[in-house]
Amino acid sequence: MEEVAQPEVKPDAASALVEEAFEGRFAVTKDLRWLLTWDVVGQCWMNEYLVPYPQTEVIVFPTDCRTPSAAKQTIASMRIDAKGRAHDDALKLLEQPDLWNIADQEIGVRVKEDSDGRQAAFAIMLTGFLPKPAHLMLLGSTAIGKTWLAKSCSAFLPPESVIVLGSSTERAWFYFGDPVYKPHPVIPKKEIIDYYRIDWRNKIVIILDNVRPDTVKDLKPIMSHDSPEIDLQTTERTQGGRFRTRRVKTIGCPAFINCSTWLQWDAELTSRHYYLTPKDTQEKFQAAADLLDQEYLTGSVPTSTMIPIIQDAIRYLISRELSVVIHPSVIAKLRENFTWTSGRDVRDYERAATIIQAIAWFHALQRERNEHCAIIADERDLQIAEKFLPTLLRTSHYGTSSQVLDYYERVLKPLADSGELHEGQPILRDLSQNEIRSKYTNVYHRTITRFDLYEYNKVLESLNLIELIKDPEDKRRRLVRLTRTDPQKRLP
Repeated sequence: MEEVAQPEVKPDAASALVEEAFEGRFAVTKDLRWLLTWDVVGQCWMNEYLVPYPQTEVIVFPTDCRTPSAAKQTIASMRIDAKGRAHDDALKLLEQPDLWNIADQEIGVRVKEDSDGRQAAFAIMLTGFLPKPAHLMLLGSTAIGKTWLAKSCSAFLPPESVIVLGSSTERAWFYFGDPVYKPHPVIPKKEIIDYYRIDWRNKIVIILDNVRPDTVKDLKPIMSHDSPEIDLQTTERTQGGRFRTRRVKTIGCPAFINCSTWLQWDAELTSRHYYLTPKDTQEKFQAAADLLDQEYLTGSVPTSTMIPIIQDAIRYLISRELSVVIHPSVIAKLRENFTWTSGRDVRDYERAATIIQAIAWFHALQRERNEHCAIIADERDLQIAEKFLPTLLRTSHYGTSSQVLDYYERVLKPLADSGELHEGQPILRDLSQNEIRSKYTNVYHRTITRFDLYEYNKVLESLNLIELIKDPEDKRRRLVRLTRTDPQKRLP
């Protein structure tokens, strides 16, 4: 058998090359989504789209597959076998006792040095498959890793359940959906659009760019779970230039994952989101540089091989239409984390319970059922949630980034403590901007700009944690004075 030259593969089809001799005419990518035809003249593979999803491994067909119809019949049988194998692999994964750690480690292939952040983001995304999802706002300065965290975690969810948007205006949500028709009131046998139907069930919506407060405000009725079905009305311009009312009916609610550089949000919006800031440690940035090195050396960033298996596992759980309840002992322990002094505690409690339900839903094959066949979330699910839930409650309670709160805890409080007591209370001294910047550099091993320092202090002043007073020696300058309010005591 004569050996042929190494074929070239179109980069949008399959990047791996078939190095062995090839007698037939057809090949298929390993995920059975691309049909490749061998071009004898051009000595290269020509791809035919079966499903537009590129892969890197190629399976060579038997030599008797000489026609496209025969090749596609072979693909059909191979798909049936592959579907069965994928189902078995998904069930085996769901039965693993360390399932959560496996998922965390696989996400950690691309999200380094931030276990709490990736676990929190993944858990909140899983709530999108429950009746009342939680929502996440990724806060932080530019280049801290908000988009990377959102995209890396969502890669493990079924692609058909994830909607990724670069940005969105506040009214864009009401201008899409499937039309529902009704009979024309006058003309027989004619139908007109009654309303537009948007099904948000089992969906995760990710907005990558700096989301605007107006956009979030228009989504409040949906995010608040006021009703399983919500009627909304807006205006639209017709082709003739006139305005008319557009009626939209939404069913269910997705889990919204938004990214923003805004350091603070008002209380009306903080009660509908969890707030999370990716870690900004030196170790994490060094790990990110290592990933870039691998991309420059190999042409691609490392990706987990478990992604299709975890996706199939989640598809299986979605198909089962599972319901989740919480064990009474878990409810009792969860209630201890709240002071129950305001209506805000009720919403925070509800969102925390939803996260525990999502973790139990992911472990459905390992949890007990009640008499109604509902999954029972137990102590194991609470232990997983306790790894990251305190961080979410802390930042969400104040509606600001953990960068601001860490700056208060690690820079301002130690610096203001004079070491002296008065009537059992520590005496706090006023701080100048220069000594604050010096302390910040010593703690974080990087400098802070005047603008960032101004923004941090402005947020803390609005939270009544500090006061900005005039310097007695120079009225043009402002000193930072800590108030007597301890944020740790105000936390739920």
